[in-house]
Amino acid sequence: MGMNCLVGYCTGTDGSPCCVTSRFHLGVICPQCPSFIHFSELTTTSVNVSWGEPKQANGIIESYRLVYEPCTPVDDSSPRTPGVSKIVTVDVKANAPLWMKLKDLADGVTYNFRIRAKTLTYGPEVEANITTGPGEGAPGPPGEPFIARHGTALTLHWTSGEQGRAPITRYVIEARPSDEGLWDILIKDIPKEASSYTFNLDLLREGVTYDFRVIAVNDYGYGSPSAPSPSISAQKVSPFYEEWWFLVVIALVGLFSSCCWFLYSSYVARVRNTPRRMIQKFSFNVKPSVEGRPDKGARGCRPLAHAQLTEPSAIQ
Repeated sequence: MGMNCLVGYCTGTDGSPCCVTSRFHLGVICPQCPSFIHFSELTTTSVNVSWGEPKQANGIIESYRLVYEPCTPVDDSSPRTPGVSKIVTVDVKANAPLWMKLKDLADGVTYNFRIRAKTLTYGPEVEANITTGPGEGAPGPPGEPFIARHGTALTLHWTSGEQGRAPITRYVIEARPSDEGLWDILIKDIPKEASSYTFNLDLLREGVTYDFRVIAVNDYGYGSPSAPSPSISAQKVSPFYEEWWFLVVIALVGLFSSCCWFLYSSYVARVRNTPRRMIQKFSFNVKPSVEGRPDKGARGCRPLAHAQLTEPSAIQ
């Protein structure tokens, strides 16, 4: 004898019905639909989607199933809108966080999201739509970032763009591997007054080349991203005092200093062991004399001095 599975009624984030009352003829009671579905941190290519537990689980929830797909066909050949163009299904364990970051969406495309819970069987779905890209009133794109490297850190510089319908509240930096990787938020909650930001290369995978872009945020949401920065490698640059050539120079300087000290010590020891020294003493006896004859009309010639060198004397 089967039992009816009567599901509840719930609404989407915009207040519209999204979980239609249904009746299934099953041998067990299935869970109600998740209590809500919510989107946050929506950009041109990514979104955070979260959901709530069913108000009535009717058993122990084992997992959730998230399904999303574009509501309209996506042109895979378009360089502007690379991203998911077909149905994607993701199973999430019940003990995992009830949210997921999706980074493979296409820009400017409306997606349909459906989530349902599972006990011994799946219950009905809660669903909602979301369109990627900046919302109306969101900020414009900042200027293309300029990157400066400082040893094991990178600094991004940018110029602000249009603030939109509300003042800019913060900035976000996104990064992606240059080989057509997916954009992902790297740094968020950068102060609104900032025009540059420095971060450590430990946040990136060493040796991978990355592109960066900056997004302004206001009360209307995430704005349009800046143009991508020039690609730069996340390879760490060691300080000069850790480079091999600097260590070689230090070793050579130490060797040269040791040789000089050895020669000096040998010279001092040899001088100390000498019983006597001969010091040549010089004395000068200056006698003025006149060189040549004075010319006519001249008062005289400049006297010259003659020096006489005495014999050296021995000093005991």
